[in-house]
Amino acid sequence: MSDPRSLLGKTILVLEDEPLIAFDIERALAIAGATVILCAVATEALEIVRSGPIDCGVLDINLPDGTCYKVADQLRKQGTPFLFTTGYEQVRADFADVPIFKKPFDLEALVRMVARMTAP
Repeated sequence: MSDPRSLLGKTILVLEDEPLIAFDIERALAIAGATVILCAVATEALEIVRSGPIDCGVLDINLPDGTCYKVADQLRKQGTPFLFTTGYEQVRADFADVPIFKKPFDLEALVRMVARMTAP
């Protein structure tokens, strides 16, 4: 079980268009202490990333308005860690180094990865 304080003070962007998956991720991250910002479309997520500090991103690749790659590009440009979640998408070659969680995935493992990625 993840430490319930492992993400205390961290702001995590969750870009996920499937409501049940989004809420499960949100709940797991919140239990670990994170403030979670949920988005279902890349355009909204990109505005959020550009407007304020995000400690980590959890990005579904395939979305109703395209893919998450513009958001991933911006997070990388800002030096913010992120990971991908996907049910079937292949990852763009320039993101081969980014952690990928294939759906369905273990929420505890996702929380542990986010905690490692945001650790000082």
